[in-house]
Formats: sequence, structure tokens, C-alpha cells
Amino acid sequence: CMAFCIFHMIAAITMHWNLYPLLMLGRISSGIGTAILFSCFECWMVSEHNSRHRFSSSLLSYMFGLNFCAMYFVAVLSGLGA
Repeated sequence: CMAFCIFHMIAAITMHWNLYPLLMLGRISSGIGTAILFSCFECWMVSEHNSRHRFSSSLLSYMFGLNFCAMYFVAVLSGLGA
């Protein structure tokens, strides 16, 4: 999560210049930060699943499937509400 903050800080700083290479650096660092943010929870969940609780692998796939179905359901509802 600290890497997310650093990449988005770089992105925010580079938005203040009108130089194309710096603006591209900001967009790239923003994309990297967002990718880190969205994968952070999944990495934590797999780590807890494997090291601390030692649940079955079918439960992990069920949890991820439920997570993605809920995300898509909320996205569709948000699109309909917009």
C-alpha cells in the first residue's frame, strides 16, 4: 500500500508541468499504482489462506468467484444508475 501512495504521489507531482514526457511518466506511474492497489487485497487473501488458516483450495476459489461476481453485479447496477 505504501508503493501505491508513492506511485500516485509521483503522478500528482508530474501533473503540474506541460512537458509531454513528464505527463506520460505521471500516467504510467498512476497505472502502476492502481494495479498495485487492486492486487493488494487478493495477495493478502491468498497469503492468509495459505499460511495462517490453511483452508482448502476450493474455498479460496469460491471466495474469489463470489468476489468477482459481486464486483460485476455492482458495476452493472452502477451503470444502470448512471
